[in-house]
Amino acid sequence: MSDVTKPVKVSITWYTYFMKLGIKVGPQRQSMYDLEQTNAPFAEVWFQLDQKVSYQEIFSYLDNKRIDVGLHFWGKTRDGYLPSVAHPTIRDESCDLIRQTIDIASQHSFLYVNIHSGVRSLMKPDFQKKVFTIPKHVDSSKENLLETIKTIQYLSHYAKTKQVMLTVETVPPRVIHPWDGDRTTQTYSMNEIPFEIFQTLADSGIAIANDFGHTSANILSTDAKDVWSFLKKQTGMLASATKLLHCTYIVHPYNGTDFHEQLDNPVFETSAAVPNKNQMIELFREFQHRTDVWLIAEPNGQHGKNYVLLQNLLKDAGLA
Repeated sequence: MSDVTKPVKVSITWYTYFMKLGIKVGPQRQSMYDLEQTNAPFAEVWFQLDQKVSYQEIFSYLDNKRIDVGLHFWGKTRDGYLPSVAHPTIRDESCDLIRQTIDIASQHSFLYVNIHSGVRSLMKPDFQKKVFTIPKHVDSSKENLLETIKTIQYLSHYAKTKQVMLTVETVPPRVIHPWDGDRTTQTYSMNEIPFEIFQTLADSGIAIANDFGHTSANILSTDAKDVWSFLKKQTGMLASATKLLHCTYIVHPYNGTDFHEQLDNPVFETSAAVPNKNQMIELFREFQHRTDVWLIAEPNGQHGKNYVLLQNLLKDAGLA
């Protein structure tokens, strides 16, 4: 297997978790190697619908492993836009693409489909260059917002008819070009629906995916304490509806942008990270009696190594 990165040999101790720990995978041989090395009981697939043919091998592997699987929906519309149920021009087409993904999940007996809440602008993604076009045609009307909520509620109901759970992920409000580049450069608004809408969705029975880093990005501040206070409060408020945790963190500048780093980066143990190591352990305890929550790390690589690091964090939290 010359096309995979072979990690330093680690000793994986088996624990029994209340929550189910998993690993992020995609249509690469490295993902199958990571699954073999970790023996993870759960996997979330980064799934780009318009490239679905490239997922045949990993889906066959996951079907044979008989582990829990969720799909994280991505794709493009016919005109190359980022799908969004929050923009009226592409809402119907985006809804259809998400339904197709739910159908695929149902065919494979996968457990959930995770979507982003939706941008209120037309944006074209380039997944190779990791950039979005500058947003335009923003629709911030109350009518559009109400229609967005209704559409998400419809998709959740549709998923249930297919024995699949729809989860809606918290998202960062701003982006840089490329989206994994220098976070001190100019940022651009993604025109996401307001963060407060997640509470509305939760109250209506929609399952929430809380990405710790994304949620943290929704308060702009120069003080990490403010960011932590916001994250802790929102995690608690959304906890009962939360079914999926993406265990990420951000560091200064707290400017609304994303940050997917390794869990062994020394900054994770400092007050500059939100949540830092101790804070993430505290957040885990919010879910200590839950058996219906999945969680994964979302680093910028080395998923097998970060699975083990997250496994040890759960042990530190007393959830192992």
